[in-house]
Amino acid sequence: MAGLLHGTVSLSERRADFVSAVTHELRTPLTTFKMYSEMLAEGMVQDEQKRRSYLSTLCAEANRLSHLVENVLAYARLRTRQRASRIEKIPLGDLLDRVQGRLLQRAERAEMRISIDSTPEALAASRARRCLRR
Repeated sequence: MAGLLHGTVSLSERRADFVSAVTHELRTPLTTFKMYSEMLAEGMVQDEQKRRSYLSTLCAEANRLSHLVENVLAYARLRTRQRASRIEKIPLGDLLDRVQGRLLQRAERAEMRISIDSTPEALAASRARRCLRR
């Protein structure tokens, strides 16, 4: 009986931690989205280059939100055991292109640098990866 109670409490704590982490991860892009869109809508950004930069950031944050939502949905599917999977081949270079922008932003905030040390052949090589069907 004590083991069941401990397991239930542990699961409850993990769910609370998950919800807290998801909420935190969603709050940042939503705050950026709200602030930049209000500034653009109210005409507060007159410089064209800054406007483009803000719009680019909004697009990046929209992509980030979409990615976060997909992760939560994938987690939900795993929880309900609806794990239909497929194999997709993608060149390593393409994968790096997909994540490069976000990684560079995070590295810059942490005052770090990202360096990719690879051959052109390795970047063009495909690797099989498992991903969830949408």
